[in-house]
Amino acid sequence: MPNSTGSRLVSYASVALTTLLLRCSGFTMTAAPKGPPTSASRGDFLKSAAIGILGAGVGISAASVAVGRPVLESAEAAADPLVETYWGNGCFWHVQREMIRAEQAILGRSTDELTSYAGYGGAKKNFQGDKLCYHNMRGIGDYGKAGAAEVVSVTIPSSKLPEFSKAYFDMFVKYDNGAGRIFMDRRDPQDRGGEYRSLLGVPGGLSGPMADPIKQEAAARGLALREGNGGDPDTLMRNTVFVMDTATFPFFKGEIYHQFHNDMSEDYGRKYNNLRKQYAEEGTMQETGCPEKFM
Repeated sequence: MPNSTGSRLVSYASVALTTLLLRCSGFTMTAAPKGPPTSASRGDFLKSAAIGILGAGVGISAASVAVGRPVLESAEAAADPLVETYWGNGCFWHVQREMIRAEQAILGRSTDELTSYAGYGGAKKNFQGDKLCYHNMRGIGDYGKAGAAEVVSVTIPSSKLPEFSKAYFDMFVKYDNGAGRIFMDRRDPQDRGGEYRSLLGVPGGLSGPMADPIKQEAAARGLALREGNGGDPDTLMRNTVFVMDTATFPFFKGEIYHQFHNDMSEDYGRKYNNLRKQYAEEGTMQETGCPEKFM
């Protein structure tokens, strides 16, 4: 299975030019917004941050990947095998933070045992590359062109899927379009396109042995589940989540600069951001072959 991962040692400005490829249109979100929200997208934010800074060469010179830290297995764990799952619901910055919180709350994992990494999943079936990368000026492994979406991978005991499914679906926000239609969607609808669609990946997909708790959580929120075919369209305002079979649609770990990153609307604090440095210094980062800056 292809691998890639990272942490963000690059400033907003160094990534800004890469986001020029994004097509974003805006709307702001509140806890219970009326009508389509409006505000600057992540792409607009990054582009504005780059003014006067382009060419400064800020960033990491080599792409890297954070290898998942070992989670100690016991006899009990042998009967409850670990499985790799992934979850996407808009920008992966905030999804990673929420899944890390879930790891800590549900599994009691410390910062040395985290397995939540931002990356990409759900690429087209005919994708043959060995890596997926964020938009970059060199056009290397562009995840958008490959039909992939931003997701976060988490390795969990199979018995804990119900709890992680709940943590995932709890991220959805209830919207009112102002015309009496209520729908559940991602918290950052200003980022539009298939790259930000709602999807998740588990072994076997929608027809596999792990699908039941996912179906229950989705039904409780009025969300429809659809089998993902790879390269699927945006789910914005469609009350839909695509479910991928991880055997067919694997996870590709993302670049360093996307890991442990603040969200557009929330600063997670230096302790959280510094996890990327900790992981790098411990040698758990490996090159992905993806650019770690806009060039």
